[in-house]
Parts: sequence; C-alpha cells; structure tokens
Amino acid sequence: NAAPADTHAHFLLEQGKNMVGRGFVNGNYKNHGHVIGEGLAPSQRIVFESGWTVTGKGTFEYVGFKGTFAPGDSPTITSTTHAWYAAATVQVELGGTTPGSGNDNHDQINDTATVWLDHAEPPTLEILPWSNFVPEIGDEFVILTWQTSLDGSFGDVIVDPWFINHGIDFEPHYNNVDGAGNLTIEATPEPATLTLLALGGLALVRRRNRRELK
Repeated sequence: NAAPADTHAHFLLEQGKNMVGRGFVNGNYKNHGHVIGEGLAPSQRIVFESGWTVTGKGTFEYVGFKGTFAPGDSPTITSTTHAWYAAATVQVELGGTTPGSGNDNHDQINDTATVWLDHAEPPTLEILPWSNFVPEIGDEFVILTWQTSLDGSFGDVIVDPWFINHGIDFEPHYNNVDGAGNLTIEATPEPATLTLLALGGLALVRRRNRRELK
C-alpha cells in the first residue's frame, strides 16, 4: 500500500527481478521485471487496484488491471499472459505506424494466451499521441494481440484532443476473437472536419460502432 497523495512511482520492480504470488497492489507501479500471479481466478491473480497507474517494460502473467495500464515509459511492446482488465483504462501511445520502442513507434500489448475484458465492468481504451505524431487517414495500428482468444470488448474509446484537432478519429476492429487475433485501430476522418454538400462532394460519415467484430 502507498500514500494516495503521492503521485510519483511508489513501487519499482527492477529488470531481472520477479514479483510472484497473489493479492492486491495499491500504488503507482513500474514493472521492468516479471509480475507473475498464481492462476486464472480473480483470487489467484496479482491485481493492480483502481486509482493507480502501472507502467514499465516488463511482463505480466495472471494479473488483473483495475486502474490505468500505460505500457512502457514511451511507446513499447509489452507481453502479458491471461491478462484481465476490469473497469480499467488502457492507454496506448501512437508515435508511428510500427509497434516498438522509440519516438517513431506505437504501443503494442501481446498476450500469449487469452485476454479478458470484463463484461460487468468493461475497460476503456484511451488513444494518446506521442512526439506530435499525426496519422494519415486509413493508417492502421495493431495495438493488442492474443494467441488463444479475446473475451469481451472495450466499453468506450477515448481519443485525445490532439488527434481530434487534426481531424483524426479512430475506429477499432476486433479480428478473430475465437482464435489468434488482434485489435486494430484505424485512423478515420473526425466528423466535424467533413461538410455535407447537397450537390455532391463530401459526405458526412460517422462510424461509431465501437464493438465491430470481424
């Protein structure tokens, strides 16, 4: 447990170190090592509680996120196994069209098994800019992958004003939820930037299906 008034990192798991077991973590947490729970049941997981932020480049196995999960210290590729998200906010930074570490990349979370997005308390996906990146309409970003299946969907998608002010919105596509698949977000026109003309030209398009399944 940590003091709620302290907004700095409370806990640091160093590279090469493990945290193993079950229970609840209250405090901002930076993981550069390996966080390993004991099993799939909520009581067997290491659960990062609501109100706190989890960052870092380490791996997560049999964990639950109830607060904010912001992978890396900047865009990076993060590995999880059987991750569970309940009433959480997953922040994804876009600095380029390729996943990886560095200013020209974007975040990607790769799960080696099943991703669980809680049905009763679905998490929120928040899309953030990195290094003043502005995508082109039609650009696609694979931000989440799974090897076994995806159970559930994000309840809401929040797009940072930086993108909106540049005429960019995002549409999520869930691809192959019953096997090895991914969640891709596609850059689409922000509706306020389009004008509906009576005699042709531009058509106002608004695609708001946040849970489209392919």
